Amino acid sequence: MIRRAVATAVELAVLLLAAYTFFFVQVGRRTAYEHLKAIFSTQPAHEAADDFESAGRELKDKVVDEATHR
Repeated sequence: MIRRAVATAVELAVLLLAAYTFFFVQVGRRTAYEHLKAIFSTQPAHEAADDFESAGRELKDKVVDEATHR
């Protein structure tokens, strides 16, 4: 029981350290979060998101159509 509690505490500490690093430690001029935010706010990223949304809708429509017309 104690071993499991220690393992959980270590896992939580590693998770918190990773989150702290992601949001607060600079990698070059920005943090990893700021880099990711900058990448996903570009026009090509928005276009890719729109394409994935359209493809998802088409796939959903196909699945629903096949499921209801059997």
